[in-house]
Formats: sequence, structure tokens, C-alpha cells
Amino acid sequence: MQKLLVSCALALAALLSVAGAGAEEFHNGGFAFSVEPVPGFVVERELPDTWTGRDEPDSKWRTWLSDRQSDRRQDRNVVYSDLAYQVLSPSLLGEAGRFQVMFKPEYQSLAFHRVQVRRDGAWIDRLDPSAISLARRESDFEDGITDGSVTALLVLPDLRVGDLVRIAWSLEGGNPILAGHEADWYRFDWVNPVLDASLRVLWDPGTRIEVHRENGAPEPVVRDTGDAVEVVLQSHDAPRVVNENQYPAWYQPFALAQVAPRRRWSEVVEWALPLYPRDAPLPAELERKAGEWARLPTPQARLAAALRLVQDEVRYFGQEIGDSSHRPAPPAITWERRYGDCKDKTYLLVTLLRRLGIEAVPALVSMKNGRAIESYVPSASDFDHVVVRALIDGVPVWVDATASLQGGDPRASDLTRYGAALPVEPGRKALQPIAAPQPSDRRVEAVQTFEPSATGTETSLVVRTTYRGVRANGIRSVLAHNTREELSRQFADYYRKLYGAVRVEAPLEVSDDREANVVVLVETYVLQQPFVRQGTGTRVIDLNAGALQGIAALPTAMSRKGPLQLGDAPLEFREQITLRLPEGWAVSASPQAVRVDSSPAVDYSLSVSRKDEAVELAYDLKLKQDFLESETVPGHLAAMREVRDSLNPRIVLSVPEALGVSERKRRLQELVRSVMHGDKEGDE
Repeated sequence: MQKLLVSCALALAALLSVAGAGAEEFHNGGFAFSVEPVPGFVVERELPDTWTGRDEPDSKWRTWLSDRQSDRRQDRNVVYSDLAYQVLSPSLLGEAGRFQVMFKPEYQSLAFHRVQVRRDGAWIDRLDPSAISLARRESDFEDGITDGSVTALLVLPDLRVGDLVRIAWSLEGGNPILAGHEADWYRFDWVNPVLDASLRVLWDPGTRIEVHRENGAPEPVVRDTGDAVEVVLQSHDAPRVVNENQYPAWYQPFALAQVAPRRRWSEVVEWALPLYPRDAPLPAELERKAGEWARLPTPQARLAAALRLVQDEVRYFGQEIGDSSHRPAPPAITWERRYGDCKDKTYLLVTLLRRLGIEAVPALVSMKNGRAIESYVPSASDFDHVVVRALIDGVPVWVDATASLQGGDPRASDLTRYGAALPVEPGRKALQPIAAPQPSDRRVEAVQTFEPSATGTETSLVVRTTYRGVRANGIRSVLAHNTREELSRQFADYYRKLYGAVRVEAPLEVSDDREANVVVLVETYVLQQPFVRQGTGTRVIDLNAGALQGIAALPTAMSRKGPLQLGDAPLEFREQITLRLPEGWAVSASPQAVRVDSSPAVDYSLSVSRKDEAVELAYDLKLKQDFLESETVPGHLAAMREVRDSLNPRIVLSVPEALGVSERKRRLQELVRSVMHGDKEGDE
């Protein structure tokens, strides 16, 4: 034990170095953090002795305090956070005992001020620097982005149900490329009860402040303290919020506030313009390509050629460290390394289009928040993505250079999900709405043909699925990331789950007309025994309208207070199922025709045709709206339940009496063979 204590002491001494008055700096994994007193600008919040908030019946977690205070004076950029939480369930002790803070050491420093646990009314100090590890654990790396983030992981020992944990830390430093174009955002409630939540921000004297609030966020109190303009928002006893998910991008259910200096969108444009210099040089290879494309007959053909090159031949990967978080790489560099993120690929595409005589500019958008940015305080930090706005015959065409393997006319590209954009062009003073593109074919058509043998023991199944428009783009991407053998195996397994034993009769056929943006897949199978015997002369098969299953899926939260995202409308789905009948077979029972038009977002029909030689089912579904407001959701869900009830129709067939006798004979022979085989095994 003594040797262990000495080793720990030596390790701690190696980590420790004095960083200044009242501060100690610790190095770990090539990075550093410090332990310091609470910053002087902070107004510390007191915790009550007992929980005075509401008690939710099955709550497993309480947040006693969630406090953030920022000092933005004289470009200080210090953000202090103080969090106190209590775990009420043993199942959450592991989560409660692991605390993470992410920072970017290139321009930020991390300091811990307090790590405490209150148990039986007494506070216990748990700030142990040796228990804090630093490592690069970037949350977006799997999505192709590296931004230099480092995670400080604090593991708390001996944590028990009912303990109150309080951790305070601060981050100092801001990304210099933003040049002060930042905002303070804060959430005042969560999925567990929150007793007290507050945001306090200090700005230089004379700064004009603007506050954006959502969903009942507290009213701001703004006052001049002499050495600062102080903004404070405080809430008390917030109930937990049920996160229903599947919201449109522009909606979120939490009480949220944004605090920032009053700005105009034109100021954000002025900040962004120097990041995208016009007429950047291109490599000789691209100059030659541009010369060839310039001879194409139409501007849309030239746009398509340049767009496909950037989408297909420059892979997505972002090194967003320091300035490169917002400043794109020169187009020549992006092409040389054949990778880039949204701003890199956008800048390359914009430069190419200008060479082709097409006026194009980068346009800032928000993937996360969509059109909600229209009500935000103008700030560079409002945006998280960059697309291209090109002008074809004076009409805006919005395209995304980071999309992959798109086909068809670029003028059909639909970026309306982003709602509005800020084009980076001189004189721009306002956001520009992203209008719907010209009408285009956006359909999925599936044809299933079942052809049983005379006895029904084997049945040929051919499935032909045609994807058009945006749906062709989607399946083309799937094909690019999977081999045909992998897809064929997945598809066959889907039918095995429905019909039992399946033999793949022919390789998956794929045809792709990228100009028309149409992809066709053809699957060919033999189902070993898809019909279920019911009595002597009856066979049953349960079919499946597979192409409609995804779009008809019900949301995870059926009771909703918020809007429901449905998909990128308009979309059309058609599925035809044909079951051919062997000689002597007849349909005893089949589904009735269905018409569902009670949802404002969906039109649906099922038509049924019964002939001597076949039964045919034709499904048609049109998605007319991207989302529904909460008050119309119940009617829509009732309609979709009716739709789903008809997607797995049962066909009951009568078969010739001789087939029934033959089937009984075959089963009897199998039974005898089974018994005899069992007897032989017993003799052995």
C-alpha cells in the first residue's frame, strides 16, 4: 500500500505545474486543464437544503441547478457553467458518475472550479485532478468531421442513489475566425425536472442586446451595471419535457433563448464575403474540363456536369480546426486532395460555375434548425452548412455539393427543408427563402408477380422496383455503399421472413439512367412453399406491399403536442401485386377495395381485381405535405392505421380436390418415412 501511495504521489507531481496565482495546471495525454477559483465576474448560485421542486411520479433524475454565465467584454470569451444533479435510480449511477466536457485546445482553455457530492447534508470534495483524463474523442468523426475537440472525462468514485453532484467549470477563448459573431444559447428545461436554470451574459457598456426566446423561455432582465450590460434570464421549477422526436427541423420542444448583440444580416454577409474570394485559381485539369463543359448546349447541362464532378469525385471529409472551421480551403487544394467539407466543396463548385458563365454564390443555411433561423438574432453561429445558389435564366437553383450521386436536372434539386438561406453576395441584406423547385417525377413503383406451380409447392416471384427523382438518388447511394451480393442477400432475407424458404433464382439486376434519374431493380426468386394449407382444399397466402411499409410507418410517439415530420413531399408510391392462379385454382376470399383520404397529408387507395387466371392488387399512396401541425396529427394517425391494416392482405384460395388428395398422400408418405427413420435410429 505504501508503494502504491508513493507511486500515485509521484504521478500527481509529474502532472502538476503552477500556472499562476490561485491556479494549478495539469497535463494529460498531451493536453492540459487547470484547477482554479471561480472567475471573478461570476455571481454564484446557492443550492437549497432540500428539493423544493415538483416531483414527477417516475422521475429517475433531478436537475437542481443549471447555470451558465458568460463574460463577453473586451473579447474575453469566458463561459462558466455550474451544474447540480441528483440520480434517483440505481440504473443511472453509471451515467451520473461519468462527466464529460469538450473543448478545443487550439483556442480554448478548460478550468475546473468545483467537484462536490452532498450526502446526508454534508458536502464532500471530489475534485481529484488525477481522475480527469484528456483525449481526442471527437463526436463528429464518424460523420467525416474532425474539429480538434478534446474531451475531459471525469469519473466520480463511490456515487450512491440520492447523492447530489455539483460540478463547475469554465471555458476561456473563442474561435478567432468568428470575429465576435457568436451568440449565447441556453435551454431552461429538459426531460427531467429542473429546479433552477439561469443564463447571465455580460457585454461591453453601450452594447445593444437582442434576445430570441422559444416555448416559454423566461423574460430577460437587461441592466447597465456601469462596467457592463448585463442580461439575466432565470426560470424556476420547470417540469420535465416529453421529447416526442420526429419534429420538423424548425421545431424543438424546449424552452430556449438566444442572447447576442443586435446585428443585421448584412453584417453577417460582410463577415463571410472575405472567406470566399472571387475568381480563385483552378488547376489546369479543371480549367480544361471547364473549357469542355462551356461548349455544352444549356446552362443546366453545364451546371449538371460541374455538380456531378464535385459530388462524385471529391469525397466528404472536414478538417475544421481553427480558421478552417469557417474558412474554406482554396479550390485547387480541395481538388488536389479530393476531399472537403461543405464549405470546401461549395467553394470549388462556385468557382467552376463562374468559369462556365453561371453566376453562383455560397449560401449559408442551418441543417439543424431549418427555417427557424428567420427569427434568430443575426449571427454567423446561426448556420452549420453551406450550399450553392446558382442563377439559371435569372431563376435561383439551389444545389448541395455534399450530396452524392444525384441525377437528373439540377433544377429539380429540392433544398426546401432548409427553409431560408443567406447568400454570400455583396449587397445582401436579408435571408432568402428557398422556394420549391420545378415539378419533377418523384415516384417509387413496385411490381410483384407471383406464379405458383400447378401444386403450389414452388412459386416464382419477380419483383421489379422503379425509383424516380429523389428516390432514385437515395437508392443510387445505397447501391454505391453495398455490393449487389450484399443487397441481394438482404432482399432475400426480407422475403424469407415473409414466406419461409427462398431460393435466389437470378442475380439482382440494376439499371440506372442517371440523366433521366431513374433506377430499376429486378429481383427473381423461387419461394419453396409460400402457401399455408387450411383443410383439404384451401390454401392461404399473406402478401406484403413492401414499397409502402416505410412511408406508412407510425411515429414512435403517437400522442403529440408538437408537429410531426412526415418526409420530403410531394412523393408518390405505387405497388402492384399480381398472383397468377394455376389451372383449377380459384379465389375464395381477398381484401376489399380501400380508400383513405381523411388525412390532409396523404391520399391512399387499394383497388382489387379478381379474374379467373389472377388476382391483382394495386396500391397508390401520395404524400402531399412534409409535416403536420399537432392538431391534425390524430386524424392523420387514424388514417395511417387504416392504411397499414391493408398492406398485408390475405388471399384464400380453393384448390382442386385431387390436389388435396395428393397433398394428403404426400404428407402421409412423409410421416411414414419419418417414423421408419426414427425406428432405425432406435435400433442402433
